[in-house]
Amino acid sequence: MPFFLPGKRKVSSTKSRGINKRKPKSSLNKRKLNPRESVEISSGSESSTEEVDDKINEEITEDIEETAEEKKLRLTKQYISELEKHEYERNAESVDERVGGLLQVEALQQRGKLFTPIAHRFNSDEISNIIPIKYPRYHNLSLTCCVVSSNNKFIFTASKDALLVKWDSTSMHRCCMVGGSGRGMNKTNNDKSNNKQHTTSILSLSISSDDKYLASGCNSGIIIIWNSLTLEFIRKLTGHKSSINTLCFQRSPDSNQLYSASHDRSIKVWHIDESNSSSWYVETLFGHESSITDADCLIRERVVTVGGRDRTVRIWKIIEESQLVFQLPPSAILIL
Repeated sequence: MPFFLPGKRKVSSTKSRGINKRKPKSSLNKRKLNPRESVEISSGSESSTEEVDDKINEEITEDIEETAEEKKLRLTKQYISELEKHEYERNAESVDERVGGLLQVEALQQRGKLFTPIAHRFNSDEISNIIPIKYPRYHNLSLTCCVVSSNNKFIFTASKDALLVKWDSTSMHRCCMVGGSGRGMNKTNNDKSNNKQHTTSILSLSISSDDKYLASGCNSGIIIIWNSLTLEFIRKLTGHKSSINTLCFQRSPDSNQLYSASHDRSIKVWHIDESNSSSWYVETLFGHESSITDADCLIRERVVTVGGRDRTVRIWKIIEESQLVFQLPPSAILIL
């Protein structure tokens, strides 16, 4: 019989030794599902799988954005293909040469360097019928502007010597003249003391649609309204702070509205009416950032003006009291 009694064997716990049980790692790591796997697919349905594929392809194409360079390249290829198609329709012998020529002409035109010969279009018979006006007996200095009446019977010329002359377009003889300095000045009707004529260079002329009024603007910012038949003084218009670059009447038989554009960057609207003894001034239009080089208008109460250094064309809507602004490229020629 053994001396020791059999007892219970103590089993050391893992917790008492500071050892934690770790869960066995799975042999297969979890992997991220791609868009194809993340979509639920019903088993046994091939048509649903095709629909899912189409939907995924659409989502992928929507995520792809076209860069600026790719867009420019695509538009260039599209433009060249259109030119080639146009040339093929005309049965061109050499498509490449014609396409290159069209592209070169367009590039030169955008830069304002396109040279277009036009002399061959004139007929020698028409040139022989041109009658020059010999003006040295009247104008001492160079001509600055001219205007023709609506019935094509009379021509009005002005020069730097502040002389205004009316010519008969049929006989090419002088009808009458006013102003001027030195030789050729109208001695019988000298109204300088009454300020009824220009004393500086006349820069612009315009005649009304009914051939009743003639407007002239000078370097000192003064506008004078004349009777176009006799060149008699009617009224002087003041308000501009610099030279009058251009004048234009509204081309409507029912209106004698006058627009004046100046080097002071403003356009003034005048209503010419002899029955009205008060001021003929209507309003002033502002918007140009530099001097206005030219202006023109048609039947409607709208005037188109072009600026110099600001390189803008503006359409002024007088009744609506608004304007449209068009920015021109550096190669544009600002003449209306």
